[in-house]
Amino acid sequence: MEKKSEAIKFVDCKDYSPTFNKMEGFRSDCLYRAEDNGNCGYCKKEEWFRCIMDVAMMPIPLSQSTVGDFVICPYLYYLKNIRGIVVKDSQMSAAVKMGKLWDSVLQADMGDSTISLKQIIDDYEIPDINIAKVKALFRAYKALGITIETGGVLQAEFDNTIEIPGIYSDYSVAVKIKGFFDRKYDKYFVENKLSSRPDNYLDPFFIQSQVGAYFLSDDKLEYCIMEVARVPDLKSIGKFKDEAPEEHEERCYQDIISRPAFYFLGWDKDSRMYGKKYRRGEFDIDGIKKRFRAVDIMIHDLQAYDGWYKNDKACGAILPGIPCDMKSICRYGNMSETMYEVKKKRFSI
Repeated sequence: MEKKSEAIKFVDCKDYSPTFNKMEGFRSDCLYRAEDNGNCGYCKKEEWFRCIMDVAMMPIPLSQSTVGDFVICPYLYYLKNIRGIVVKDSQMSAAVKMGKLWDSVLQADMGDSTISLKQIIDDYEIPDINIAKVKALFRAYKALGITIETGGVLQAEFDNTIEIPGIYSDYSVAVKIKGFFDRKYDKYFVENKLSSRPDNYLDPFFIQSQVGAYFLSDDKLEYCIMEVARVPDLKSIGKFKDEAPEEHEERCYQDIISRPAFYFLGWDKDSRMYGKKYRRGEFDIDGIKKRFRAVDIMIHDLQAYDGWYKNDKACGAILPGIPCDMKSICRYGNMSETMYEVKKKRFSI
């Protein structure tokens, strides 16, 4: 006798509390479930993020960063995007903190009145010496008279559903993608970066995941500009060993002003602009589509069978020289409240 296929067994939740309002013919709704505009629901309980019983049935919009999490390690994706566990702002690396401050300084300078730089410095607990580096860079930015093209939309959000062809010509998969542009225009977009290794952003191979996903969101976009600045790296040693943050800021500022092209990649003194342009055709958009489709399918499959597995080959280096920041959770099976927190949810109880 032919053996029947095993039916899908959706993941159970110990906190499931039915309301007996039927959902999609699958099961009753839950007292703790909050809607998210037709996506996988949120959980109202503090210790959870997404509704784990929804994940196998309902879409979770993908971004270039969440797809990156999944490609590195499915369990990393699960922790960050289903359980909602993230490193606290104050526990982030120095590079991330300075990058956040630099991006916020630029957004505020371009007119975003909602940004509180003091709040960011307090929340991220940014050391004075690193604040001095960013201040020096911004002073030089203003002194050089760097200009930007008007008409761009700051932090323009996209939240699209794209149809991605499957194996058969008459079959496609609807995949939701989301993200934010630093600055978006009708035919192009701009991304700001602050990096100690800015040359990485001059290689389309290094940036293809992020830039390709943004091109995927809008067919009208023809090119992008990466505005990349270099982190000042003057050492506080020797006669500068005991210098105050204000002195370090001035020293960095003088160095930046003396060689702006070193700090602002692609600097053009005639146009007073910097950055590198990349055309849409430089990126494998079709390949990026396929990856979004494959990851979307695998997420639902892994949740349906509770099959989230760990890629222990990536624990020590999710990027060259950078270990996974979720490693201690995997190693010890618990979450340090000093290091981690659950992301804020997009609903109000």
